[in-house]
Amino acid sequence: MKAWSFSRTSLRVHWGDGSAERLAGELDRVGSVRPMAVCTPSVARDNDLLSRVERCTRRGFADVLTDVRPHSPVEMVQAVAGRLQAADAIVVIGGGSAMVTARAANILCCEEGELEALATRRDAGGGLVSPRLTRPKLPMMVLATTPTTAAPKAGAAVTRPESTSRLALFDPATRARCVIVDPELTAGAPDTVARDAALNALVMALEGMTTRRRNLYADAALSHAVRQLPGRIVALAKQRDDPAVRVELTLLALLSGEGTDSTGGGLTAALSHSVGHRVHVHNGLVDSILLPHVLRLASRRDPSALTSVGELLGVAPVDVADAVEELLAPLSPTRRLREIGVAESDVPLFADSAMDDFASRGTTFPLHERDLEQVLEEAL
Repeated sequence: MKAWSFSRTSLRVHWGDGSAERLAGELDRVGSVRPMAVCTPSVARDNDLLSRVERCTRRGFADVLTDVRPHSPVEMVQAVAGRLQAADAIVVIGGGSAMVTARAANILCCEEGELEALATRRDAGGGLVSPRLTRPKLPMMVLATTPTTAAPKAGAAVTRPESTSRLALFDPATRARCVIVDPELTAGAPDTVARDAALNALVMALEGMTTRRRNLYADAALSHAVRQLPGRIVALAKQRDDPAVRVELTLLALLSGEGTDSTGGGLTAALSHSVGHRVHVHNGLVDSILLPHVLRLASRRDPSALTSVGELLGVAPVDVADAVEELLAPLSPTRRLREIGVAESDVPLFADSAMDDFASRGTTFPLHERDLEQVLEEAL
């Protein structure tokens, strides 16, 4: 029998009314006196929200860094990293983009190397390897405004405007120490942003149950997320004034993030990373288009990889792709890549880029560039 391991992060999660008040205690726990906030411009523009969070620190922010944009462009990460040098902790206020940007900037600030040297790269044998990053990192706290999967994770990715590929960074020391899910903070995100983030969490949970690193402990978190997320996404549209829906979505996304931190991503994630930042569309929307087609590839190449998802959905492995497509159809308004601006001529470029994405290693069968091209063509 193959040897396995599963480790839970030291993540502390607080949720419900007034949970933002827990921030001061969490900063005390790590001895912080100069926390810096990293947030999106939309959060920074909400003076009431930002002022409330700052009051909850009971020490104020040394600085507020608002240079956060989707997909974490390299020049933005570099700018944030430079300003983090005066901090002793990071308070992230926002969703996945803010979290990933803060994590990448934390690595760049504390390792003091070039991004290219710190990122995952191919070794002499053609395999993907991540350099060991050993310097201490700033402790990170997250006040989530959307259903982000990013907080329990150790990875980050930086995009370059001239490239479809990303610089992937990996450092367990940058996992969040705590996540706070306060209804007052989750209420402000537009419905579409919350929905797309929740779609990302659902697709990640489904794909996490199919990768080569899938395991019993991760399946416990991921299967619960898969059972609960579709109904909560539907409720988001029907119960806009119910703060509990957004809180539950965010907690379920954390479960998906923790589970997939163990199982790793798969081909859907690799392709979505390549497509999303080039067409300026949320990864969740791209994920929901691609996953059924990735699962059809898996059913042709290794149906056994779909056994756990099939058992969860009550179908045979060969029928998993159709069942997942049926599950996702009412949750996402977009079902084809051409609807988000992908052209047939883009296929070779996106396929080539995805082959270099660390998540592509998650498949249980040998992967060739033509496989990726076929998935993209079927999804057009």
